[in-house]
Amino acid sequence: MLCSNCGTILSDDTTECSYCGYQLTESISYRGEKNTGGDMLAALKRALDVIRSLEAIEEKEIEFAQIRENIEQESQKILDDDMPGALVVLCLIVIIVAGEIGFTGEMRFVDGIIGAIVAVVMALIVMGLVYLTYSECTKNSRVAKANAYYNIQMEYLEEEEKVQRQKVEAFYKKTDVAAALNFLPEKYRSSGTIAYLIKLFNERRADTLKEAINLYEDEAHKQRLEEMQKAQLQELESRMQCPNCGGRNCTLMTETTTKKDGYSMSDGCCGFVLFGPIGLLCGACGAGEETKSKTYWVCQNCGNKFNS
Repeated sequence: MLCSNCGTILSDDTTECSYCGYQLTESISYRGEKNTGGDMLAALKRALDVIRSLEAIEEKEIEFAQIRENIEQESQKILDDDMPGALVVLCLIVIIVAGEIGFTGEMRFVDGIIGAIVAVVMALIVMGLVYLTYSECTKNSRVAKANAYYNIQMEYLEEEEKVQRQKVEAFYKKTDVAAALNFLPEKYRSSGTIAYLIKLFNERRADTLKEAINLYEDEAHKQRLEEMQKAQLQELESRMQCPNCGGRNCTLMTETTTKKDGYSMSDGCCGFVLFGPIGLLCGACGAGEETKSKTYWVCQNCGNKFNS
């Protein structure tokens, strides 16, 4: 039976709703003949509240998982930040200066180029050693900074998760989820679907759950067809756009060609060598007509032809 106040599904011998405490004066079966549109509407509203709460819980769990991942990535970024911007700029300046000194230190152009290359290589080696030394010296501080950031952020996140778990536990203690949803097929247990079913009852387009579900399926099928037609139209429009000028004033054309193959002297001679006079008939093999059709678009603006 359904509670006529909140729509919760109860056993037939219940006299008081276990959810809202409403005193039941009449047993109304949600599957029987006594079930009315108002009772089913109340049950759907109750189910909508439960589904929205469940979806909010799921969204919150996804949000916590994303926050946890961001904290780990940021902590790793702090740990890997062993090349500050000032050191990068200093390396570039040293390399440029070394190259200029190596180039101007020689009289001939070729020797200058070789000198510049040698100077740059030496500068790279020196800066590499400087980088390794700096990275090793700052490793402990970076580890400490990354751990501090991770611990502070995770402590805050765990506190938020604890509050969320308490809310979820209170929700499940207060709400009999199975009782609120078991009259509805699992396929339709989403907030958008239930809201649409409620709309059908409010607009007096349906009096029973079966009628509402059938109307919902009809509308869903219609939307799928419209989406398919829209996708096909977009694909056709993209295919008929001229790749040369971008114009859409294109016409679909079909070109048919016929190729006639006659007697082949080379095949006949080969047949004569292999089989004697009767082998001359080999030259007639493959003779006949071959028809090919090709479909393509023709741009009326620039005359460009492209495949359909």
